[in-house]
Amino acid sequence: MRKLAFFLVLFLEVIGTEIQAQEKRWNSSVDLGLSAAKDHFTVATGYSWLYGFGKKQRFQAGLGVRYSGTWVNNGRYTTSPAKLTSGKEGPQVLFSDDTPETIDTMYASGQFNMLNLAIYLQYQINPKLEVGFNIDAIGFSVGPKKTGDFASVQSDNIGLENVGVKPYPFNALLVSDNDFGSLNSEIYLRYHFNEKWSLKAGGTFIFSEYQTDSKIAFDNNRFRNKSLQGLIGIAYHLGKGI
Repeated sequence: MRKLAFFLVLFLEVIGTEIQAQEKRWNSSVDLGLSAAKDHFTVATGYSWLYGFGKKQRFQAGLGVRYSGTWVNNGRYTTSPAKLTSGKEGPQVLFSDDTPETIDTMYASGQFNMLNLAIYLQYQINPKLEVGFNIDAIGFSVGPKKTGDFASVQSDNIGLENVGVKPYPFNALLVSDNDFGSLNSEIYLRYHFNEKWSLKAGGTFIFSEYQTDSKIAFDNNRFRNKSLQGLIGIAYHLGKGI
């Protein structure tokens, strides 16, 4: 019995030493960002997990969960579906020209509350400085119902107003105008003050999408606003793990 206990303790010590010797490649952080542009304001907070690749772990990639709240004052929303904006669907919309004859316009104010799973990429330039990019992948949005002012390129609908709108509920990153709903993406430069705190600055690109109460011109009920905003943010780093 004593021998069994001795070997059990020895085994646990070896396993513990082996675990401690493994290189810690996962790191997690909580961050807060503020973004603004003309007639737009966004606050975003998220929790991310990144894995370091390579011997020096300079390149990191991972996932996170992010809440983004964006406020829009009389924003310009245009037809969303790719089949109307370019006459095509699929990856080729990236290389397609717009078709203005099927793109309507709506002006609306409002608030979007987005909760999304996000993709994170970072590259460490040196121990203090890194460049990063992230983008929402899938999630949902909620927000108050508002009224939009709608005008169509179809002559018989020009001047139509007081259209009821609310945030499109489902968010999905596909390709360009194939996207659904409201999505947040950031590109930034981050400076680490110490092991726990860092500051980032860069740009935020927000897609916010409304749906109308019923389908209107071109049998469409989805309208999107794209906003490029200046970004500043702070992060608290929770440390590394295996």
